[in-house]
Amino acid sequence: MPLDTPPLAPPPEEAAPPAALLAALAQHEAGQVAAAEASYRQVLAEQPAHPRALYLYGLLVQQQGRPGEAVALLARAAQARPDHAETRFALGNAHWQARQKPQALAAWIDALALDARHLGAILNLAKARADSGDYGATVALCHEATRVAPREPSAHAALAAALLGGGQPQAA
Repeated sequence: MPLDTPPLAPPPEEAAPPAALLAALAQHEAGQVAAAEASYRQVLAEQPAHPRALYLYGLLVQQQGRPGEAVALLARAAQARPDHAETRFALGNAHWQARQKPQALAAWIDALALDARHLGAILNLAKARADSGDYGATVALCHEATRVAPREPSAHAALAAALLGGGQPQAA
């Protein structure tokens, strides 16, 4: 199942980002994958625990279909910046892509512990619960998603699908 992808927006940093990181981000956004990867590696060669570089490089390799590498990078990013919900969300997505469902669920739960209104984490947990046939939990999560983001169509669509899947077509 394709899961929501976190934005490229990095966590805030105390210091100005290195020039190589700014170049990597621009290359990444322009679709220049090889150049972006080289620039991220340059930053990490100089600062191996740079949370923003780890996060963005993790997103890049995940987008390239390399979930094992993404998990390793995003786990390091989460360790370097444990208070960043978006990193936990991305880590959950990478685990899911790597077919590591328990770790994905744990990472999304961690993201929600940091930001209870994180819509992507709520919806991904709902999708995972639906896949396992737990429609009670799915419906509850989807109701939460519509409470958190009442104007977000995907939250309402997920709720309708959960209600249908749970045998409540009238409520859908």
